[in-house]
Amino acid sequence: MVNQSKKVNTKTYSLAVGPNFRKAIHQVEDDYLASCAAKRNGKAYGFFYYNGSMKNVERVIPKIVLKTETPWQMDFQVSTVRGLKTGGDSALVDIAEEAERNHMSHVIEATLPDMKNVRAANYLGNVMIGIYSELYGKKEPFNAGIVYKRGDKYVFRRD
Repeated sequence: MVNQSKKVNTKTYSLAVGPNFRKAIHQVEDDYLASCAAKRNGKAYGFFYYNGSMKNVERVIPKIVLKTETPWQMDFQVSTVRGLKTGGDSALVDIAEEAERNHMSHVIEATLPDMKNVRAANYLGNVMIGIYSELYGKKEPFNAGIVYKRGDKYVFRRD
């Protein structure tokens, strides 16, 4: 057992720190870290048709994030619809296949730490509008859709 002393107002207080105390502190730390890891990240998917390259989309996203006051913690992964990593989620696979049948070529997977999926979808909506204004001509149509998981089902984001 280690004895630590601290002098406060001319009185001495002692705190006995033994192995059981240390073990309890480590357990609290482990529990806290596990709860942080278990926090959900908000996730949403923006499917859209774009005739240009993914590099163009990736290039404008940081500028759009600044303009739209999107949280800097939000992470964006741009891929083709066929290249979307679904993690074996059959519902997401179905959505990607439907998007492809509707001529969607690209998808942005947006992840926002410690937020709900609907919040991620709303911020992604702002980014998608920015993509339209940055990469499309005024008369070009912008075919897009945003989905996020609510409970155990995916839903479309509505304005």
